[in-house]
Amino acid sequence: KGVQMNYSEPLSNQLSVFLSGVGFGFILCALYVAVKLLSRVFGKGKTAVMISDAVFVLSATVISFFFMIMINNGEVRFNLIIAQATGGIVIYFTVGRYILRLLYPLCDLIHSVMSKLLYPVRVYLKSFFNAGQLIYFKITNPKDKKVDNKKKKIKIIQKSS
Repeated sequence: KGVQMNYSEPLSNQLSVFLSGVGFGFILCALYVAVKLLSRVFGKGKTAVMISDAVFVLSATVISFFFMIMINNGEVRFNLIIAQATGGIVIYFTVGRYILRLLYPLCDLIHSVMSKLLYPVRVYLKSFFNAGQLIYFKITNPKDKKVDNKKKKIKIIQKSS
């Protein structure tokens, strides 16, 4: 007769894997909310948000893939992807949006305090890099009048700081 192979898993195992996927989707969405809050504190620009979202999506994809391999005995199934998406969507549109609305004013306050505290460091670094740029221009163009004008401009910036 031959060896019979059983391809179907018990329903309890399938349900356990699906609920684990939903829970993992909850966790990924909670991490996304944390990343949104941190990006609000450290950089409000469109570029900063785009970069933080791209890094999060790439890392979440890799982590999700390894989760699916680990939880489902080396198999990646579509129902597990649906489970994670379901968990993430449920959390984001229920709790996540309210947490973001509640904590955005606090993030804005932290951002403004940090920008005021770090202003002297930013001015010092700007003058330092301007001086380095001046040295580079002086080396590459020793007889250029623009270099002397930049030198005067840097001195004026340093005096006003």
